[in-house]
Amino acid sequence: MTLEEAIEALRAIPALVEAVEKLTVEVRSLKEQNKPLPEAHEDLPQLPPGCISLRDAQRRRFITVRQAAYLLQMSEKSVRRAIDRGLLRTSKGLRVIRIPSEEIENYTRYTV
Repeated sequence: MTLEEAIEALRAIPALVEAVEKLTVEVRSLKEQNKPLPEAHEDLPQLPPGCISLRDAQRRRFITVRQAAYLLQMSEKSVRRAIDRGLLRTSKGLRVIRIPSEEIENYTRYTV
């Protein structure tokens, strides 16, 4: 992830928070009215290229360094340093670095 991409991703965060707050209000009102929840919203801001949402990360078994950096709100270099220091466990059987999705949850739970 380049510096420009990181800055762009950080600028998108307030818009994402605002959209989530709006959706939370909508969901609560729909639940109160016992109406079915919508499947998707077109008005949500798009994630930066190569990044995934937290929900998608929890569904996947492994994620990339770039995706981990986006989820942890740190640079790819910092994620690689955490791997080198043993703070994040990676898969051993692949030629590319993949991080088990549960490692992201463990990292945030024990380091914050």
